[in-house]
Amino acid sequence: MSRRCAFTLIELLVVIAIIAILAAILFPVFAQAREKARQTSCLSNLKQTGLAVQMYVQDYDETFPKAEFWNSSTPFSNYYMWSSQLCIQPYIKNKDIYRCPSDSFSAGHDAAYYGLPPNREPVPITYLANAISPFWPMWGVDNPQGLFTFGPEFGGVQVGATALAAVAAPADMVMLSEGRKEYYDSLYGCGQWLNNEIDWCYVGADIYGDWIVYLFAYASPSDNWYRAWRKHSGGANFLLSDGHAKALRPADLLDGKRWIVNAPNAQ
Repeated sequence: MSRRCAFTLIELLVVIAIIAILAAILFPVFAQAREKARQTSCLSNLKQTGLAVQMYVQDYDETFPKAEFWNSSTPFSNYYMWSSQLCIQPYIKNKDIYRCPSDSFSAGHDAAYYGLPPNREPVPITYLANAISPFWPMWGVDNPQGLFTFGPEFGGVQVGATALAAVAAPADMVMLSEGRKEYYDSLYGCGQWLNNEIDWCYVGADIYGDWIVYLFAYASPSDNWYRAWRKHSGGANFLLSDGHAKALRPADLLDGKRWIVNAPNAQ
């Protein structure tokens, strides 16, 4: 008489329990690995954008591009931004590079909605330019100036492009930071109407000053913009003015020398 070998019910339950425990341990690790891959892709996007900016700077008398420019006496369709075909885009020829893979937003309108030519397709953009201009005192400076200044038509103030030589510590100064779709909402008047070629104001076109930096850095989890500088394991990717990109945490960004070329401690 032969005996048949088989698992008992208890043994099967033990094996299932072990598999469940292993899965519970490994699933968060897999999620972290996927997020790390997205962070690396985002970092690569910033690095490639930085190379494009460096080429632009060399072609335009060693000056950084302006964040946005528009002669208010002309149609709004003549409004352009730093990432447009008049600035950085010819050096990249890729619109997807302006978007972090961790961001899932998409454009909600076509070019015709804003009276733009059909060739100016609006697409989302993750990255915010350091576009501080001398309109409001910041970090104890009456006339602060970031890297990507505004055009002269804004605020009635003539603001020249920032010269490469004006940046004393290029490895410390932020050129582009990550943003968040809800950032514009009720914060600084940058609504969805700002739809420009390859730019979309879901995440904002610029950082106006120290109060915005503090707003991001000291955000609470209930704030819509909390994740902007914490989306990659508690930090975010930043492009520095010398062209290199790296991950920083909010606490690393509270110094004025990160944002303005004429900060008191920027020399």
